[in-house]
Amino acid sequence: MTIEVCEGLARTRGMSVFGLQYSAECYGSRNITAVTTAYGNSTNCNMPCSGNATQTCGGPNALSLYYDASKVPPEVAPVPGGNLSTLNILRLGCWKDEFPPAGRALPNLLAANSIMTVDMCARLAAAANYTVFALQYAFECYAGNNETEARKFGVADNCDSPCTNPAINPLGTCGGGLANSLYRFANSTPSPSPSPSPVVPPPVVPSPSPVAPPPVVPSPPPVAPPPVVPSPSPVVPPVVPSPPPVVPSPSPVAPPPVVPPPSPAAPRPLTTLNITLLACWKDEFPPTGRALPTLLLASPTMSVEQCTQLAWSRGYAVAALQYSEECYAGTNETLATRFGPATNCDSPCRNATADPPGSCGGGLANSLYRLPPLAPGVSPAPEDGAPVVVVPPPVIVPPSPVPAGQLSTLNITSLGCWMDQPTRAVPTLLATSPTMTVDTCAQLAYASRLRYNVFAVQYGFECYAGRNETAALQYGPSNGCQTVCPNPAENPVGTCGGGLANSVYRLPARPQLPKAPLPPGTNYTGCFRDAVERLVPNALAPAVNMSIAECAWRAKAAEYTVFALQFGGECWGGYDLELAQSAGQLSEDDCSIPCPVGEDLCGGPNANSLYSLPPPVAPEGTPEYEYLGCYADDQDLRPAGAEAPDQTISRRMFRRLGQLPNMDSWECARRAQSAGYPLFGLTSGEVFPDYGRQCWGAFNLTDVTRNGPSTNCTNKCRGWPTSDKCGGDYAISLYQIPNMTYDTGAGGHYQYLREMPVSVAHIMQNTGRDEYLLIEFLDFDHPPTWDGKSTSYLYFRHNNSYKAVPNKRDASCGMWHRMPDGDFMGFSGYFGASGVNHASVWATMWYHRHAAAAEDFGDLAMPYGRWYGGNVLMPDGTSYVTGGDLGPGSPRALGADIWDPATETYVGRYNNMGQNAPFLPLNQPLFDASTSGGYYPGLWILPSGAMLFAQATTVQVINPLTGEALAAAPPTPKTIYWEYPLSGTQVLLQHEALNPSQKSTLYFMVFGGANAATYYKPCIDFSLRIQVDVDCTVSPCSHSMGQWEEETMPGPRCQHDSTVLPNGKVLLINGVEEGYSGLGYFPSPNNVPINEPWIYDPAAPAGKRYRRTGAYTDIPRFYHATAVMTSYGDVLLGGSTIAAGFTSYHMADFNITTYKHQDFRIEYFVPHYIIGPRPTLEFVPTVVEYGTSFTVTLAANTSATSIATVALVDAGTTTHSSNMATRNQKLEFSVSGAHELTVTAPANTFMAPPTFYLLFVVGQDEKYSEGHWFKLKGPWSTTPLSLPHNTQFVSAASTQAETKFVPWSVSALGSEASLTTQVPQARGSGQYGMALQAVDSQPILLTGPAVTLDEGTRMHLFVWARTPAAISQVKLEFLLLDSAEERAGYKFDDFSMTTGVVNPNYEQFPLGGLVVNATGSYRPALRITGMAPGMALHLDDFEVSTITAAAYASSLAAARAGTHTTGQLGTRRLQSAAADPASAAPKLRKILQKAPSSSPAAEQLPEAAKHTALNAYLGSMYLAPLPAADEQLKAELEEREVANVTLLDMEMPGIPRFTGWAHQHVHAINP
Repeated sequence: MTIEVCEGLARTRGMSVFGLQYSAECYGSRNITAVTTAYGNSTNCNMPCSGNATQTCGGPNALSLYYDASKVPPEVAPVPGGNLSTLNILRLGCWKDEFPPAGRALPNLLAANSIMTVDMCARLAAAANYTVFALQYAFECYAGNNETEARKFGVADNCDSPCTNPAINPLGTCGGGLANSLYRFANSTPSPSPSPSPVVPPPVVPSPSPVAPPPVVPSPPPVAPPPVVPSPSPVVPPVVPSPPPVVPSPSPVAPPPVVPPPSPAAPRPLTTLNITLLACWKDEFPPTGRALPTLLLASPTMSVEQCTQLAWSRGYAVAALQYSEECYAGTNETLATRFGPATNCDSPCRNATADPPGSCGGGLANSLYRLPPLAPGVSPAPEDGAPVVVVPPPVIVPPSPVPAGQLSTLNITSLGCWMDQPTRAVPTLLATSPTMTVDTCAQLAYASRLRYNVFAVQYGFECYAGRNETAALQYGPSNGCQTVCPNPAENPVGTCGGGLANSVYRLPARPQLPKAPLPPGTNYTGCFRDAVERLVPNALAPAVNMSIAECAWRAKAAEYTVFALQFGGECWGGYDLELAQSAGQLSEDDCSIPCPVGEDLCGGPNANSLYSLPPPVAPEGTPEYEYLGCYADDQDLRPAGAEAPDQTISRRMFRRLGQLPNMDSWECARRAQSAGYPLFGLTSGEVFPDYGRQCWGAFNLTDVTRNGPSTNCTNKCRGWPTSDKCGGDYAISLYQIPNMTYDTGAGGHYQYLREMPVSVAHIMQNTGRDEYLLIEFLDFDHPPTWDGKSTSYLYFRHNNSYKAVPNKRDASCGMWHRMPDGDFMGFSGYFGASGVNHASVWATMWYHRHAAAAEDFGDLAMPYGRWYGGNVLMPDGTSYVTGGDLGPGSPRALGADIWDPATETYVGRYNNMGQNAPFLPLNQPLFDASTSGGYYPGLWILPSGAMLFAQATTVQVINPLTGEALAAAPPTPKTIYWEYPLSGTQVLLQHEALNPSQKSTLYFMVFGGANAATYYKPCIDFSLRIQVDVDCTVSPCSHSMGQWEEETMPGPRCQHDSTVLPNGKVLLINGVEEGYSGLGYFPSPNNVPINEPWIYDPAAPAGKRYRRTGAYTDIPRFYHATAVMTSYGDVLLGGSTIAAGFTSYHMADFNITTYKHQDFRIEYFVPHYIIGPRPTLEFVPTVVEYGTSFTVTLAANTSATSIATVALVDAGTTTHSSNMATRNQKLEFSVSGAHELTVTAPANTFMAPPTFYLLFVVGQDEKYSEGHWFKLKGPWSTTPLSLPHNTQFVSAASTQAETKFVPWSVSALGSEASLTTQVPQARGSGQYGMALQAVDSQPILLTGPAVTLDEGTRMHLFVWARTPAAISQVKLEFLLLDSAEERAGYKFDDFSMTTGVVNPNYEQFPLGGLVVNATGSYRPALRITGMAPGMALHLDDFEVSTITAAAYASSLAAARAGTHTTGQLGTRRLQSAAADPASAAPKLRKILQKAPSSSPAAEQLPEAAKHTALNAYLGSMYLAPLPAADEQLKAELEEREVANVTLLDMEMPGIPRFTGWAHQHVHAINP
């Protein structure tokens, strides 16, 4: 030691004061006042420095003191009691962090030292002008300017590192392992924008790092001793990981480590020391251990010069820079290079002028330097891996009155004088003091938390203690105890030791303190050395309350049979006692670091206090099994062009059942038995080793063992029993469950249909029809049948045909739901212009099924673009639209919007909050829960009118009008994400449609998903289910949610689809075992497609709810595939993006498409429930009112008593694994005849929103019928929303419509000779059904009663029709007759019944879109053409709806103004933007012609209002050439002017309703 060396040490730590004492000790401080006033001046500084005898280095209990005033830090005010900092900071909770290259959440490491506090970190961050900062692992201080980035890795729950100053900073405020305790300065505003370049702070030289300092020999204590304070034992805080185990340096004769020399052309850093660059080398995190164990400094101004000087001055042989700012040092070059060469020393140096690229390390990469020989006077640093001896400061014990003739007041026993050596016989130095006495040493040893058995005095003033009397005497007797004792009157010569001679004494026994109970069978096996690779490998986390009992119970809970305590507070678990003891047993003194609480000892540095536990008992339900041996697996690798890691595409085993870090033979046996496989195997090594062992199931022993035996099953299971093997590299540890028969599955089969022109991403069954609307995600290649422009098609199942649907939008990736009139409403779509269709992210589309075309409302129809959003039909018939964004990486869409179909506008869009203000708010937790863009949330209306809202990882019951949370699910028990792109699938299980006054219990479920968007990452293999209770026996209704129930699925699965069948079972279909949703193409992020559906039975006992079907398809379906249940009860399937280029364990199972990017084939899956005889429905009313009872007739082969359930089903619209607008409810019913049921409809629109549903009956054997369509209708606003008192639900006033059943008859204007009429045997719910049979092919005219219509009235007609004919040319035309029984204008609307109407079920046809231009009397008429002689046509339930002009204008103004309710809408009543409702916003509709109300006569019209019927025809939706009959009619109408009726037209100049548009086709840009 010299003055210069001590000064350098102090300066590197930022200390302004340093002092030398006792020749070789160097101390530092930042407080000159405390140093000079505590004890005053001394005259004892008379000892020469050990490194330079010409210098003075203090003396006994005397400091040679030096002070640099230029380094005085500013005074810091003390932190007020109860506060974390003197600055005004806000605590933001605990958040996850990641290592590079993923990137730090906060990028700037300001300091890392052992005295770090929240206040210190806050002041460092404030000085550098950062807005947010965090503490991690108690010692590290990070900062940045982007709060959003700071939270990007998600919420953490392990901010449990004990703070360095627990009196000021309680547990939870100082972070944890990769966990940030995050703070924001109160005067800063969080910003999601990228953080600006931070102001570089002045060099921050932290206090000593958490690594223990080099050995220090303490000086004697002051003369005036303070009261007795037992010496703290040499405990390193438990949060500091134990140093890596001792790895001996190579012997002198061993060759030096092989270090590749740096490239001759590589520039060398500019340093004053003669250092040698040893190239770039890998590093590892604990517990594997650092290549260089000592972190000297982390600084934003780090340079090679600073790091190497610092390491050299402290006696190290090698130094390294890592990640630009971190300086590490060590003594062993071999250890520094043990992880192998690295290639990523690419972090930019902070001093680029002196340090060239490549010299400052990288992420887990060290730029390594060999240092020159040490300077004179510098002691070598401790050998790497050796425990650093921390000598406590002198502890002075005042003398006690020892009776004359005794050595101590304690009952000690002198054991004589014994030799000592540098490896101490009595190992622990308790204190050194010039006033040491035997009694002082005895009292220190007896008062210690460690139960010492012996103590010794050496050299007069040194006090040692130990626990092993035999070890204390190991070097033999000595006669060297001749040192004169400091208190010879009390301690004669011979009692105070001598040079390397101990006066040894035995201590009396101490009373035992009560200890916490240990698990039965706990056995202490001794103190054992650890190794570089942990011998007890599984960390059970440090804890401030760590003790033997705490660690034991943690190990038992994790089912470990071995546990170990190390380094004072670390708890480790494992299974292999032999392995844990393999590095050799140590002395008990090597495991003498006390635990944080009690008197327990918690190991030592690289030393385990080792215990064993009895093995656990196999869980209930674990089958007996036998080991069949180790067999070779296939080794086929990924296809050419795929990227690492290597990916097997073939397996001898049949199906993967799961993959877990702790997968064991017990767990695998349970999974195999549950899935019905008598054979199971475990593999590990070559695929996903980081994610654990793989469990496989199989049934064909010959196939599994075909490759022959293997010797590679060397991996032990990580679980139970420990004797079992878990495979190896391309090797299967094979087991068999005796006496088990292979379960071939529940059954079912796939039926291939055809190739479509488009690849299906959305499927919707048209209301009342056997036809399906298919919408594709527009990608690259297409079959030659594609017309080059259409992205939507109708598929007709009865004859396996299709036709294009005009739609100017690329509607894929949007959302759809069924409306009250049975049409579909679509919102948003693909975020880019596809090259074929218009950009659709703001689109609003109304698909009119009678027209087979989509009405469009403009490029910017939506207030917010909502790509991948969610929607649901509300109880008042409006649409709730939420979630989504403008495309990947774009800002999230806020809140929610309401679309009103009556006024065809968004409620409240035009308001004083701005054009694009969302109408409804959404609560922040749901918004924050999304891991991406709020994609495809699950939305369901509950019996209270509230909404169940599921988003990513969060499920809540909310008030949809205010966003207020009424109930929330607890956090999921395991990490699971089901939102795109991790893509699990979510459903609301079948539930009862109870009365409003009853309690309702519903269940929400999510199946599968993933944990991270990573290539080749396996999907999760479990589902979660939670109960939702709605109690409307109280007012307002109460809501609550239970706890999550986890269930293991038959294997990992994500990107799949689900549907709730009419019998309540859930079908899981499509999907993959590995990957995430996305367009990675090659390699595909989606691998190992699953070609077998599974059935989930919610009513089965827990653990037995899943069953495989045993049915397989050869078409792989994953991202963009979809599935929807049909009215037949089977499931229509289509689509898949990235359909080629995937890998599978069984490639031969698949018929891979010839198209590169998409699959165009459609098929359906037939569940076993509808194979063979099943219930048959004969009659269901076509219209049912809420709360009424109605009669259902069964076929003669179906007994009413055989029916167990009547189900109301809306199969919804499915896409991207999301079930939108689905509903599946049990209806109450009673048997009212041998083949007749009386069924009760849902009580109100909360129980089932008003639209069309399928009705199924389910037998006692769980088989179900085909579904019959019916319309659920009733008065609006019959039940108030039972939510907070300041809220009312959207009222029925938005429709302002009068709807009535009207009797229709054959008109005298028609040819009654053309048909015969009769009442059909099975008619709908109306009173005026009729059956027509044509006797010739003449047109037939049916008319309804005359009605008086005011000018501006709008009219719609709904009629149910069916024809048993297999092929039909029937056309229904809706028109209006005036008082003269003449056509009021040209034809209003028509529908051609040419396809799809081939079964005895009624199908519903909406016709309408008329505005009456003149007040008068009108008769609605239905003109029927195309009837061949003998053809039958059944008609029923004619409904005419009218909306007056005044009512329509009022509704439109209210919608635009946000006053769209009977009262206040939540707390957000929005005012009209203009006093005049007509000017509140531009009208969305216009009347092409309008006649004066005084007279409808054409000759009285003003010239400007005159027009021909041909002009009116411009508003027609049909652009195809007119049929011959229409051409003739058109010619007739052109001869006279007609002005009393017009068709509706969109207010978009030049674009009439359902018009065409130009197309061009270019390749789309992939999202």
